[in-house]
Amino acid sequence: MSTIQSDHIKIANLEMSAANAKDDGSYIIIGGDRSIESKAFEEADRVISELFVTQKDALRLKLLFEETMAMLKALAVEYRAEIWFEKKGQECSLKVAANANMNAPMKRELIDISSDKSNTAAVGIMGKIGDVIENGILTYCEVMKLSQDSGSAASVNLMGIYGGLDGVEPSVMWSLSDYKDSLPEEDDEEDEEDLSDELEKSIIANLAKDVHVGVKGNKIDMTILYELES
Repeated sequence: MSTIQSDHIKIANLEMSAANAKDDGSYIIIGGDRSIESKAFEEADRVISELFVTQKDALRLKLLFEETMAMLKALAVEYRAEIWFEKKGQECSLKVAANANMNAPMKRELIDISSDKSNTAAVGIMGKIGDVIENGILTYCEVMKLSQDSGSAASVNLMGIYGGLDGVEPSVMWSLSDYKDSLPEEDDEEDEEDLSDELEKSIIANLAKDVHVGVKGNKIDMTILYELES
């Protein structure tokens, strides 16, 4: 069974330097000018129309794209990302691949203030996904900072692997299905009610078959799995 892959929609939340622009002029800078940002949604409409799905499925894919864009806009990480759709049989996936900028001053500030690498302000499923991404990048930044403070440069081969560094996971993985399975037992009724309500109100949790998020080094990958209705 063949896979239909859409064009990639390139977005970033930082301006390109002249030296790095080259072929990157097609990146759409989000988080600032709404008229420019609207180009990303226009591109999403175009690539979804080329997937030849029903009007109902197309609307839902647009909603998933909008939720993803909102999450990316809220990230406290500088990045360049590509978003695209893949359709195979009765399943359509929204894919995100991003590279984070490790030299952003905001990353040092996050490292300094995030002693336990948790964000109690993360609300909703997409807020939690954003938190997973930020925490994964924070862990990577902390390893690089530890290497610099100790006076030894991190090996390129260890970037994102962290071999031999105690207490640091090699990567961060998260999935919506695992999150649902981890909900509190019935004896913790208050927490269970809050989290269940969160899931019921989430567009992603209601439309997506599953969501997979991975952060390794400065690489971010996310896949939202959606099952077509027809």
